[in-house]
Amino acid sequence: EVLKEYEALGDRHQVAVSRGKLADLARRRGEWEEAERLNREALETFEQLGDRREIAVSKAQLGQILIATGRREEGCALLHEARDALRALGAAHEVRQAEEWIAELCGDRRGSATMRR
Repeated sequence: EVLKEYEALGDRHQVAVSRGKLADLARRRGEWEEAERLNREALETFEQLGDRREIAVSKAQLGQILIATGRREEGCALLHEARDALRALGAAHEVRQAEEWIAELCGDRRGSATMRR
């Protein structure tokens, strides 16, 4: 219902944020197709709005979904892309989180190089 209210108000940013939260909820439930659909919709809106931080966060979430559904190469590429974008934004906490996911889900310990510095 909140999503419909934001849509009625024309608040595209909050619509995308809400979709991202719903995607995360679907992911936690194992509803992978729904999680991917909602995440891609949120990502598309963030890209249209030019919100670089939310684009990166959405790509990291989508990367996790893709890995969980057997699309490891594509998912890991998105995680690396998200990490690099977050680093460019100076989002240190989010960079560390992305590096942990890369190490855990992609088996790439080089992804966590900045964690050892």
